[in-house]
Amino acid sequence: MAYAEKRGPNRWRGRDKLPDGTWGSVTRDDNGQPFTTKNAAKNYGAGFETDVRRKTFIIPNGQHL
Repeated sequence: MAYAEKRGPNRWRGRDKLPDGTWGSVTRDDNGQPFTTKNAAKNYGAGFETDVRRKTFIIPNGQHL
């Protein structure tokens, strides 16, 4: 289950479970903007987990799952 971590006064990081079972993290959205709310970070991480379940997750180096 995705969750969010506070990283500074107005910064949050989303944590998500990767296909290999390890935890990944994301600090910026698709537009390169940092997450300024807990919900935004958590929801973004949850989106990654949905992609993993649907087998549409793209590994950062460009390969597909």
